[in-house]
Amino acid sequence: MFFDEITLSQKSWHFRLQARMFGEPPFLDNFCPYFWLTIFCLFATPFFALGLGANWAFLRLMDLLKLFDRALTYVETKICDPWVDWNIQRLNDKEVWYCYDRAQTYNEYGESRCKKKTVKAAKMFARWKAVMADKWEARLKEIEQRVAKQAEEDEKGRKKREYEHWHYKQKQEKLLMKKRAERRRFFSKVVDWTKWIVIPIAILAVTFCALAFLFLVGFGIFKLCHLIY
Repeated sequence: MFFDEITLSQKSWHFRLQARMFGEPPFLDNFCPYFWLTIFCLFATPFFALGLGANWAFLRLMDLLKLFDRALTYVETKICDPWVDWNIQRLNDKEVWYCYDRAQTYNEYGESRCKKKTVKAAKMFARWKAVMADKWEARLKEIEQRVAKQAEEDEKGRKKREYEHWHYKQKQEKLLMKKRAERRRFFSKVVDWTKWIVIPIAILAVTFCALAFLFLVGFGIFKLCHLIY
């Protein structure tokens, strides 16, 4: 019960409306402001309802985002992480050794001075250590031995390929020298054969030129004598 002149029930719609908007009607000792506040509440009801709806939608959206985050967390922890760990365990010796080498560079120079692929390889090596747990040092030592052995075999193979390449070049050079010698012998024979043809032709040409010269000189002398006498 409230007001001196008027008795209203707390179950009335205007009381509940103000209680809904303000928690408790602020004017319980004067009817005039209570009346005008009720009018204000009536005009503000659509906006208040809109705010309530937006608040409800926002809360539902936050719940949905939380549910989505939990789903992503579940997928990451139950599916992605085990799959990544499984793939990391399957890294071959060469890949593990490369990540280890990059990790040494990363530890020496820091992330800011390393390339992205170096940082990625260093993080992968750290993940590999975590997956291998206490076995990573022994496994790394085994890999180091195998890598050293493989490097030694690769070096032997490289030297063998270099020797084979050198031997092949030597063989090709010998074949080339042999072909050149054969060409020289062929041209020498050609020269020997052609000199018996060229020399007579040259002698005939010289003889013809000499005879022509003598003929012209003799003919000139004959003409000169004819003119004198």
